[in-house]
Amino acid sequence: MADFLRPDFATADPGRFLVEGRARVHDFHQGTERWGSRTCNLYSAVVDNTLRALHERARIVRPGDASFLQDEFCLVAVGGYARRALCPFSDVDVALVSRRPDDDRLEAAGRDVLYPLWDAGLQVGQRPGTPEQLVASAEDDVAARTALLDLRFVTGSRALYEDLERRVAEAQRRWAPELLARVRPENLARFARYGQSVFLLEPHVKEGKGALRDFHWLGWITKLSHGLRGDYDLLLSGLVEPEHYRQLTEAHEFLLRTRTQLHLHTGRAQDKLVFEAQEPVARALGFSRRKGLLGVERFMGAYYRQAYTMAHLCGLYVARILGVHWDEPEEAEVHTVRLEVGPSAPVAGAGEGSGEHPERPFVVEGGDVRCTDPDALGRSPGVLMELFAFLQSVGGRLHHDTMEHVRTASARIGKRVRSDPDMAAAFRALLEGPRVFRTLVAMHRSGFLGKYLPEFGACFCQAQHNRVHLYTVDVHSLYVVRELEALGGDHAPEGPFADAWRALEERGPLLLAGLLHDVAKAHGAAHSRVGADVAGVVLRRLGYDSERVERVQWLVRHHLLLSDTAYHRDLYDARTVTDMVAVVRDRAHLDELAVLTWADTRATNPALMTSWKETLLRQAWAVARDALDPDATVGPAPREALRARLEALLSSEVGRKHAEELTRRVLASEDALPGYLDRTPPEILAVHAILLDQLETAEEHAEASPVLTHVRQLPDQGVTQWIACTRDRVGVFGLLAGVLTASGLSIRAAEALSRADGVAVDTFAVVDDRGRIVDEPRRWRRVERLLRRVEAGEVDLAEAVDQARSAAPPSPDPGALGLMRVEVSNELSDVATVVEVVTVDRPGLVYDIAQVLLDFGLDLRVAKLATRHDLASDTFYVVGRRGERLGARRRARLAAALRERFC
Repeated sequence: MADFLRPDFATADPGRFLVEGRARVHDFHQGTERWGSRTCNLYSAVVDNTLRALHERARIVRPGDASFLQDEFCLVAVGGYARRALCPFSDVDVALVSRRPDDDRLEAAGRDVLYPLWDAGLQVGQRPGTPEQLVASAEDDVAARTALLDLRFVTGSRALYEDLERRVAEAQRRWAPELLARVRPENLARFARYGQSVFLLEPHVKEGKGALRDFHWLGWITKLSHGLRGDYDLLLSGLVEPEHYRQLTEAHEFLLRTRTQLHLHTGRAQDKLVFEAQEPVARALGFSRRKGLLGVERFMGAYYRQAYTMAHLCGLYVARILGVHWDEPEEAEVHTVRLEVGPSAPVAGAGEGSGEHPERPFVVEGGDVRCTDPDALGRSPGVLMELFAFLQSVGGRLHHDTMEHVRTASARIGKRVRSDPDMAAAFRALLEGPRVFRTLVAMHRSGFLGKYLPEFGACFCQAQHNRVHLYTVDVHSLYVVRELEALGGDHAPEGPFADAWRALEERGPLLLAGLLHDVAKAHGAAHSRVGADVAGVVLRRLGYDSERVERVQWLVRHHLLLSDTAYHRDLYDARTVTDMVAVVRDRAHLDELAVLTWADTRATNPALMTSWKETLLRQAWAVARDALDPDATVGPAPREALRARLEALLSSEVGRKHAEELTRRVLASEDALPGYLDRTPPEILAVHAILLDQLETAEEHAEASPVLTHVRQLPDQGVTQWIACTRDRVGVFGLLAGVLTASGLSIRAAEALSRADGVAVDTFAVVDDRGRIVDEPRRWRRVERLLRRVEAGEVDLAEAVDQARSAAPPSPDPGALGLMRVEVSNELSDVATVVEVVTVDRPGLVYDIAQVLLDFGLDLRVAKLATRHDLASDTFYVVGRRGERLGARRRARLAAALRERFC
C-alpha cells in the first residue's frame, strides 16, 4: 500500500501529506478544463485534513496540552477557506480560538498547526483570541466583519466553535445596518482600485468588476438582509430566479477555473490576468483557434461574457435588495464621471425628478425610467422602441427590473420585427436625437440592441488579443459613438473634426458607420471589406436610401485609410496624394472619414491619440483637402509671402542683409526637393537656413564635416524636435538615430532630407523613456557630447546602443505577432522604394533598421515611425546611391534580410 493511503500517514507526516495531496489535486485539475469549485473544494480538503492531522499530532507529542487542544481550543476556517474556495495559492485564513484570554498555550498550538503550511509555501492569515475578542476586534474593521460572515469548523472543540458562531450571529444583527450601508462605498472603492469596467485588457479575476468578489458580496448582503447561509440558499429561498442562479453559478465556475489555472501557471497567488498569461491559461482551459479567432481571443471573449453576467446579475440583485446601484458614483460626482459601457447599473447623469409618458405605462422616478406594465413590452415590439425613445427624451437610466423585462421581451425579436418599417423609422429618429450613446448603451445592456441588430450582437464581448485594443469589439464600437457625439459637446476640441461633425445635417448614418465599422473583425484582414457588406445589409433593412447606404459602406470599407496614410506614408510624396484622392471622392467623404478616424482612434485606446498623432491626422486631412479642392482653402503660402515671412524670422538672428541671402538659398531648394517648402513650416525653414549657414562657417575651420543641431520643444504635439544638419554621407541617419537611442531617448518620427548641395537635414521627434518631452538642457548637452565622441571614434556606437538596450525596461509581450511583416515596394511612390517593417518594438530598432539599409548602400529620404504599445510599424522611403528606385532582385534581397533580422 502506498504511504499516502495508510490511515496514519497524515498524522505521521502532515507536511508530506499536504505537498502530495496538493500535487494530486493539481494533476486532477490539469486533466480537465471543466472543474472550478470541485478543484477548489479539493484544495480546501487537503488543507482541512492537514490541519486536523497536525492538531491530532500535537495532542500526541504534547500530552500535557492534550486536554487544552481538545476542549479549550478550536481551529476555524474564515473567509474563502470557510467557503471551500481555495485556489492553489490562495491565502488560508483561520481563527485560532481559545476558551481563556491570553492563554500561552494558544501560541504553541498555532505553531504546531500552522508552521507546516508556511513551510509548504502557503500564505496563512491567523486571528487568535477568544470568541469575545474575535468579535470585539471586528467592531471597527469592515474587512474583519466580512471575514467573520463566513465561518466553518475545522478541528478542536465543537462547543467552543458553536460559542463563536453564536456570538458572531448576534454581532451580525448589530452590524447589519452599518455593513449594508457601506456596500456602495466599499465597492466603489474596490472598482476605483481594480477597474471600473469588466472589459479591461488585464482584468483582476478576484477583485475586479464582474469578478469573484461580486459574488462574495452578494452572499454577504443576502446573509445580512435575509439570513441566508450560503449560495445554495440564493436559489432555495426563492430570492434569485432559477435562470439567474444558473447563470451566476456558471460564471462563478468559469472564474474559479480561470483563477486556479492562473495560479498554477504563475506559481503564486497571481489574481490579475496579465496579458502574458492569457495565452497559456487559454490553452490549459481547452480554447483553440476557431472561425478566424485565436484561442486566446475565444477565451478572453468567454471571460468577458461570464464577468459581464456576474456583474450584471450581482448589480441587479443588490439594487433589488438594497435599492442602490453599487457602481454608481456619489451624488457630488455624478455629473463629472464619464459614462462607461458596463453591465450593471448605468452611471452618471441620471434623469431628475419624476414624470410619466402621456400614452404609455412609462414613468420616471428619481432618475429611473420604469415600465409599470411589463406585459406591454412583450405584446408589441414597437413599445420597446418607444420605451427607449422616452428614456432618451428624459435623459434617465433604465430601472433594473425594467431592464430585465426588456431582456425577456427582446428574446422574441425576429426577422419580422427587424424588417418592420415603423420600427426602423423610430430607430433612425433615435439616432438623430440627443444622448444617442447613453440610449444605445441602455439598449445594449438590456439585450435589445443585439437582437434588433444581430450583426452587432455577434460582436458581443469579442476580444482582440493585442495591447492596442483595450476593449471588446462591441464596447469599442459604442465608444466610437461616444467620441462622435462628444465632437458636438461644449468641450470638443477646436479644429476640422469638430467643425465637420457640427456641419452634418444628418448624423445617424455616420453614427451607424461608427457602430458597425468593426462588425466583421472575426474575418481578420478582410474585416473592412466584409464589414462594408454587412453595414449595407443593416442600413437597407433600416430603410436608408441607396446614397446613404453607399456612403456608410464606403466609410466602413476605408475607415483605416486616413490613419494609415497619416502614420505610415510621406504625405508630400505625389503618389501618396494621388492614391488617397483616388479613394476619397470629394470633400464631404473626406470630412466624414476624418471624423470617423478621430473617433475610432480615441475609442481604441485613450493613450493612442497623442498630440503628435493628432497633428499627423490633421496634416493628412489638410493634404487631401487641398488636393481635392485647391480653391477651397488658402493653401500653401504664396512664394512672395513666404519670402517675406522668412526674411522677418531671419533678420533678428543674422541681420537683414544676410537674411535675404539665406532666404534665397532656402527658396531655391524647391527644385531639388519637391514639396519641401509646402511641407515645412516657415519657422523650421528659418532654422534650416541658419543651420546651413553655420555649417558652411564651421566647415571652413574643421577637418571633417561637423553636425550642427537645434532643439525645439513642441508641447502641443507631445514631442521634442531635434534637427541635425551635416554634410550628406552614407549612414548619417543611422548615426543620429543610434546616438539618440544610446542617450535613452525614443524616436517617434523622423524625416531625412538630402539637399542638392550635398547637405543632409534630418529631423527627429523624440520623447524620453516615459513618453514625455525632453526639456532638460543638460540632457541635450549629453546628447551633443556623445555625438561628438562617436564622430571622433572615442565611443563605439553599437556598444553604446547595446548598453542602452540592457538598461531599458523589458519590452511588453507582443500580442499580435501574426501582424509582423516586411514589405519592400515600388508601388507606393514614383520616386522612392518604400520599405515597411512591422515588428516587435525595442530600444534601438530605428538604428538597427538603418544599419541594414546602410549595408545595402541605400540613402534615406523620409522615415515615418508609428509605435504602439507592443509593435512598431516603421516606413522608410529609400533610393540607391544614384537616386534610383530599387529593382526587383534588389528589393527581394532587402526584404529577405529584413525578415531574417526582424521577423
